[in-house]
Amino acid sequence: MILCAVDLRLVLPGLLCHNIDALSMYAARQSGMDADLIIEALRTFGTEEDPEAARVSEYDISRLLEYLKEEGIESETIALLEWRYLPLLHDESRTLALESLLARNPRTFVELVELVFRRANEDADSEPRNVNPTLASNAYRLLREWRIVPGPEDGTVDGVALNEWLEEARRLLAEADRIEVGELQIGEVLAHAPEDPDGTFPTLPVRDVLEAAPNYRLERGFRIGLFNKTGITSRGLTDGGQQEYDVAAKYESWAGAVQATHPRTASALRDVADSYRDEGRRNDEEARRFLEGLDL
Repeated sequence: MILCAVDLRLVLPGLLCHNIDALSMYAARQSGMDADLIIEALRTFGTEEDPEAARVSEYDISRLLEYLKEEGIESETIALLEWRYLPLLHDESRTLALESLLARNPRTFVELVELVFRRANEDADSEPRNVNPTLASNAYRLLREWRIVPGPEDGTVDGVALNEWLEEARRLLAEADRIEVGELQIGEVLAHAPEDPDGTFPTLPVRDVLEAAPNYRLERGFRIGLFNKTGITSRGLTDGGQQEYDVAAKYESWAGAVQATHPRTASALRDVADSYRDEGRRNDEEARRFLEGLDL
């Protein structure tokens, strides 16, 4: 079959809005496909009973979304499609358009916070919130996976843009009575900031924001985000805590480099270094017990 010569509208009459599997196959092998056709298929799929649904995989959805990005489709359109298919996409399929939308639009961020968290003045005895559980689950996952620091669409960290975003986000969070939990979430994403060209971390605009914060919520969220960045590690039974000591040394070095100009940031970095050293000592003890036969 010569795929590049096939007109999909002739091959799949009546099924174009549903046959995601076939569209993915064509997108992987040829260029020049009708982007509007793919968008319509992704928007329509799942809205009615579809015998092809069982054949659709994460790869199919990811490949079509990637094709749309390559074709220059506006990021807002792709973000809405990523949101629609978020339950199907996993760690290897980063929802970059959605994350970028959060980084540019503080209102979108606050809407997600409202889906996930109660108002500050609510308690466990308050009336249950009328929130769609699927939407809440999507919002929680997206907030956990968000790694793009607020700012321009090109992904750079710009101090002016970051502060403008933060000011508007705080205003909206206050109106929604979720300022405390919202600032913690923002602090977590700041942990994913890049290094500066001189090797200091986090980049200068983020350090400036942490230093100028009127409370410690951003700083607390920043610490949490740093801890969560490490993820799962693997080691031999006798390796001990060398991995943790190496990470601790890196954070200690960063802290020393910014201590004079950004002491609050340096304190957060040192707290993380201390935690890694503690974890390293625990792993050393586990390795010692194993070598002495105490854990057999």
